[in-house]
Amino acid sequence: MSAKEKLTVLYDGQCPFCKRYVHMVRLRENFQVELIDARGRSDLRDKATELGYNLDLGMLVEYRGAYYFGDKAVFLLSSLTTPSNVFNKVMIKLFASEKVTAFLYPIMAFFRGMTLFALQNDFIENLPPPEKKKIAGFIVNCSVRQLVSDRVITADVCVRLTAFCFLFTVLYSWPLWYETERIFSAAPIFNFNMPSWLSQSMVIATLGLCGVLIIVPQKRKLGIVLAAFIAFLVIEDELRWQPFIYMYTFILFAAAFIPQKPIEKDFRAIRLMVIGIYFWAGFYKINTAFIFDVFPWFVQPLGMNAGFVLFLSCIVPFIECAIGVCLFVPRWRGIGVILATCMLVVVLICLGPFGHNWGLIVWPWNVLLHALEAVLFLYYREPLLKKEVAKDKMACLAIALFWVLPALGMFDKWGSYPSFMLYSGLPATADVKFAPHENISHLPLEAQIAMKDNVIPLIMIVGYEYKLAVAPGIRGYQNMVQGAKGLCRKLNHPEQARLIIHKLPSFWSLDYTTTDMALCPTAAKTNQ
Repeated sequence: MSAKEKLTVLYDGQCPFCKRYVHMVRLRENFQVELIDARGRSDLRDKATELGYNLDLGMLVEYRGAYYFGDKAVFLLSSLTTPSNVFNKVMIKLFASEKVTAFLYPIMAFFRGMTLFALQNDFIENLPPPEKKKIAGFIVNCSVRQLVSDRVITADVCVRLTAFCFLFTVLYSWPLWYETERIFSAAPIFNFNMPSWLSQSMVIATLGLCGVLIIVPQKRKLGIVLAAFIAFLVIEDELRWQPFIYMYTFILFAAAFIPQKPIEKDFRAIRLMVIGIYFWAGFYKINTAFIFDVFPWFVQPLGMNAGFVLFLSCIVPFIECAIGVCLFVPRWRGIGVILATCMLVVVLICLGPFGHNWGLIVWPWNVLLHALEAVLFLYYREPLLKKEVAKDKMACLAIALFWVLPALGMFDKWGSYPSFMLYSGLPATADVKFAPHENISHLPLEAQIAMKDNVIPLIMIVGYEYKLAVAPGIRGYQNMVQGAKGLCRKLNHPEQARLIIHKLPSFWSLDYTTTDMALCPTAAKTNQ
């Protein structure tokens, strides 16, 4: 009996796919097989490094004095295996061609990398940095590692991106911030009137501060002043208190207290904020309106089967909640980042120019949220809630604003959008019913086109005029009532105009309660 030929396989022992593959391929019947974990020291690993093979990108096989790497290694193993079971038969058929193997291998390597990332496993890194930089797949990885390892850069990126996002939001919804004669009246949180010149000056100053922080993010102490200005502008009109404004304000304020040479614990508050946003955004989508109305409308551009859409609408809220939970648990953070990335892609496609072409103002918010989550959680494995958290005032503030207060949204004791109910279907909506043949030429053209039976959804008016959505605030739907009264000024028959508010009484109800009231009560009384 002749001696069996020797065949040595160097593979990643922490990759479940690689491990299962090398153990399931039936080679031992004809060869003396030696399996070596590339994460340990070995002569073959040293040889791979000498030959310039990056073991983070594939396995290495030594056979008859020759070395086969990556797709060539898979092709060789498939050609040498015996069709003794279903798995081996499939492998033989699938990798029967070198060209097919060369095409499929990068896809397999991509999923392997995603799996290692999700499992929070380190890379093998057998090549020194000068050679690794030649590999395109590692250019991004090294850049991200540098970004998250140098927390000075991280702080600057957080401030610069947030200031840019806020600047874009104000400019994109400019009439909401600067104009005095508005279609939708301002709805102050407190009963006071700020002089228009002071309000406009504060808007200009806010834009100036954003510009300074974009250019010189190291001046992050200015975030305190900027947050104060935003707070005054929001108090002046609750419609401005959108979820992204809420988030931008907190980041700029929290960043002001990050030292010039920050360490990991200095970002704890922003991390807690990100977790809270994902969790509550998913939690409030667990309702019938989201399942049967909002989500099917949202994913229309994807053209999916109705049954599959219904299935997704039932699990998507839990997936979004799970992102928050995964980011909280150190071991699961990679999974959380992957899920959030998938969600970001779907959101941008569905709301983008090839989808509904609606809600462009939330694009920077979603991108910034994902950037923060990638930068702050990607390689961070420490628990967030340690004993010293109680002494971290900014972290306690984040817990209060993004973990505790949003829970009050269930009882209508906190604003819909600061509770992160955007696109959940839960916030009350409103329609405006006009008199027959009413003059509505002053309204946005899209709102005029949307009128049916003299009724226009209020979100069409506000959405196309200010690029924002309108929903109940801290005072319930009083901000909607107060703001909608601005429509009365240019109506020919204001006494006949009605505001109809629709609200779900509970998470699991499909029957909306309706409140019908005079839009212009003063005009109605005068007419009587």
